[in-house]
Amino acid sequence: MRKYQFDMIGFMAHNGTDFEYWFDQAKILYSSHDGYYADGKLLMQGLLTYYSQTSPQNDFNTYAEIAFSEPKIMSGYCSSYKRIEHKYEQVKAFYLKISADFQSVFDRVRC
Repeated sequence: MRKYQFDMIGFMAHNGTDFEYWFDQAKILYSSHDGYYADGKLLMQGLLTYYSQTSPQNDFNTYAEIAFSEPKIMSGYCSSYKRIEHKYEQVKAFYLKISADFQSVFDRVRC
């Protein structure tokens, strides 16, 4: 991320001012939630999974994970939530800056 200069501050700004990362990955073990994917409140804050709230790096990682492996889920999220759409577009632009070969991955996602 440093080598290709990902704008993490800009990425985090899409979460809004009412959100703060935990910076404690162990906290996820003690939080109450069902399943892997986030629920309505976290989705409205731009977070895709419960794990996303542990750090900005993990938030970014879940965007890459879902875009690459679950394009239908990512399509639904970014079509329904503006913050997710903005963060997704930033992740997409970052990967395409690394290589145009990633285009086929992002062609499968519809926002």
